[in-house]
Amino acid sequence: MKKILAIGIIVLLVCGVVLVMAQNRSKNEVACTSLGATGKKNYTYDEDEITKLRQEIETQMREYTWADEIAYDLITGKYDRPPGARAEEFLPLNEDILALLPDPPDPVPALPVQPRTSQTTSSSSVSSGIAAGYQVFGGDDKPAYCGTVWCRTNSIPNLKDKAKEWHVIHQWGRKNGGGTENCIVITRSGDLAFFGSYVSSLGGYQNYTKFPANHTFFIGIHPKHNSDSREYNEIFFWVWDLTTDEFRSKTYTLPETELIYAVDAALEHDTSVSPNSLWKSFYKFSAFDKDLERVDLKANFEWLEWTSPEMNNEHVEDYYDTYGPNTEATLWQRKTPK
Repeated sequence: MKKILAIGIIVLLVCGVVLVMAQNRSKNEVACTSLGATGKKNYTYDEDEITKLRQEIETQMREYTWADEIAYDLITGKYDRPPGARAEEFLPLNEDILALLPDPPDPVPALPVQPRTSQTTSSSSVSSGIAAGYQVFGGDDKPAYCGTVWCRTNSIPNLKDKAKEWHVIHQWGRKNGGGTENCIVITRSGDLAFFGSYVSSLGGYQNYTKFPANHTFFIGIHPKHNSDSREYNEIFFWVWDLTTDEFRSKTYTLPETELIYAVDAALEHDTSVSPNSLWKSFYKFSAFDKDLERVDLKANFEWLEWTSPEMNNEHVEDYYDTYGPNTEATLWQRKTPK
């Protein structure tokens, strides 16, 4: 997977941040920052384009509203699958499918251990062969440790084809003083979207599922822990095709107890090919603390990135007060040539 979430993030240097754009609205606030490979780097984009995309997302947020309540019932144990949905488990992997997923990473260390006290703090490190941005929520020196994460997406057709670009949600844990990585990796191959489940404690990729790329998906990762506890020994992955009401899931039993720590949305790109400059988004993004309460995403936010001489990592965050202050977000990312 080529360093799915910054293999060397533990040694990332804390760098300066430039606030490029901030816009207050009745329901959301937008913040945009970036760092180049050699220091501060401003980037610009067409604000009219973002406004149009935002309007489209806000329309889509009003669709499938019933799915949020069902998803909460999934993580609280009321259901193991949405009522009425066509449900199956993720499929076993084979060599053909692995070829459509990014290369597995080296062993992943912990997320940063340096203090992270500002919501706009940005850390960066120059990568080799990969450009990657990470919209991280929770962890040390933040108000909450985050575990369960879910979001929707319908921007998979914008991904660069053939595993040259991949969109990821991560759930990060702690074990024996180190970091553990649990994630859903999304790639596109032609008209199909592939979702790979990755569990570092079990050795990497485990299973996959696939659907038409142009559908709307609700995806989530839930480390199963008791209220008021960070400990979990099982982790539940799901991909729910809302367009066809098909549900795929898998629960993994871990070899050792892990502790919830942080979650993120990541966009990574192979720098051997030119980026397409298209925006990818996760919307209705939510993170939950050890009590399975939604967290204030803005208060728990940090931007991290692997910089690259070939392309920029660009991002925008829209926050919404749907279930309390800043409890949902649309997270935008894209890569553009330098």
